[in-house]
Amino acid sequence: MLRSDKTAKGRSFLALPILAGIGLAYLLFVRITGITIPCVFERITGWECPGCGITTLFYCLSRFDPAGAYRANAFLFVTMPFLLFELAYSYITRTRSKRQKDMQAGSDTDDGSRSEKSRFAKWNNVLLWIYIALLLGWGVYRNVVNHAPFKPYLLLRDLFLHGN
Repeated sequence: MLRSDKTAKGRSFLALPILAGIGLAYLLFVRITGITIPCVFERITGWECPGCGITTLFYCLSRFDPAGAYRANAFLFVTMPFLLFELAYSYITRTRSKRQKDMQAGSDTDDGSRSEKSRFAKWNNVLLWIYIALLLGWGVYRNVVNHAPFKPYLLLRDLFLHGN
């Protein structure tokens, strides 16, 4: 039993460096060749998916160009701290829950912290669903703004910026 737990922990610790290595290799490939993986959704529909521009975003961040990263995908750029928090939270809760299951095997004590954790987990799920809705809304917004034949937002921008 202990051997399988160590193997599972080893796999989870290896996953992050492997994914980071793949991302770094892809970034170097893009820098050297200029070739990126095309968005299938955009190729088929001509519209940008909510994630379009993520390669450019990371490329710009690797060159310390936050303005370019923002232009590539403003929503993902602004919400990146939230996404990083979610990745860390997911990793920590997974490793803690495995550790707690090992420690509480055969123990029937409950100190009340479980209900507090479950409330936080529920709020986290609500936040994730809100994030998904906002991401989909961003996908619709960026296509309406970029592909609309009549762009009223330009009139509003000019009105507020130029005062005419």
